[in-house]
Amino acid sequence: METTTNSQIEQKAEELGAKARLLSVAEKLFAERGLAATSIRDLARKAEVNIAAVNYYFGSKENLYLETLRHTFQKTVASSPKFEQILKEAQTAKTPQAAQQAITEYIEVFMHFIFTSDEARRHACLMSREMSDPTPALDVVVAEFILPKHKALTALIVQAQPALTGSKDLPFYALSIVSQCLHYHFALPIILKLLNKKEMTPEVVNQVAKHIASFSLQALKSLNLNNL
Repeated sequence: METTTNSQIEQKAEELGAKARLLSVAEKLFAERGLAATSIRDLARKAEVNIAAVNYYFGSKENLYLETLRHTFQKTVASSPKFEQILKEAQTAKTPQAAQQAITEYIEVFMHFIFTSDEARRHACLMSREMSDPTPALDVVVAEFILPKHKALTALIVQAQPALTGSKDLPFYALSIVSQCLHYHFALPIILKLLNKKEMTPEVVNQVAKHIASFSLQALKSLNLNNL
């Protein structure tokens, strides 16, 4: 039976620490500079590891970038358990009214997460950089993290408005709801001026979330189903 020596334990701890430092530094540098403009040398220097550590632990700078994106998505999921719970419970919504309530809660939790979570802010910086200059990593994070939520919201919309079942425009309805939420984040400086507000307080976030939910649900109800 093999035994683990103290030196092996220390080596494992150092490896975990080095990987964690690289991911932390990579999140910051990739968000600031993007993939192409971030060098392995800078990553290693900031993380206080040997320059060969990037390839040793991740295989390449591109793989480190992908794992950084994955890591930020995983942290956002961990920091917003209520959001994940709503999506899970929504799968059992039995009536249109229950689905409409789930959509309202989805929007409220999403909006509060966007404006009150440090993880959300860091994640948004990294994803903004990725969307401005897409890399192959985008396909992976869309498939693993974004598409499942998009499908869950689309299913909720059908439950809330059964007449929309089979509509070719269903993906657009889900995108419209999410886009309204994200617009308040990405256009925040302008929106604060237009609303004559100094910051997005929890009260303002509540007001905006209720507006988006009411506006979206009314729009879904008023669709001309004959043109679907």
